[in-house]
Amino acid sequence: MKHVDEDLYIGDLSDSEYDSRLDSEDIEQVLTLSRDCAATDRTLVHVPIQDDGTNGDEKIKHVIQIARTLRQREGSLLVACSSGLSRSVLIAAALMTLEEGNRVPENVNRIKKVKAGVSPEPELMKQVNRLAADIYTS
Repeated sequence: MKHVDEDLYIGDLSDSEYDSRLDSEDIEQVLTLSRDCAATDRTLVHVPIQDDGTNGDEKIKHVIQIARTLRQREGSLLVACSSGLSRSVLIAAALMTLEEGNRVPENVNRIKKVKAGVSPEPELMKQVNRLAADIYTS
């Protein structure tokens, strides 16, 4: 699990299952993007998306909006996917875009500085970048 922005963490599914680690980082919200997991005493939202460009635009917009809503609540947000290297990175980067107005690829590069091995799927990154920009300007 890595801290990538104020009150925002990314990780893999195992990170979402360790209550003591979640407690130490004040993580109250968990968004999983690949499979459901148990995170007791926290808000847990499970919205599976594919790690490629086959997700419809409405589904990706929905995930970004859910993540935005969770991040606005008290406590930190953990966005988790299978390995913590692609889907979670892109949704976290989209949240950063909504707050700062910059582009998703710029935020992915910021995340790469704190987490080794980050490698978002290119088609999904294009889609998330386009939709985050649309949400930001609307």
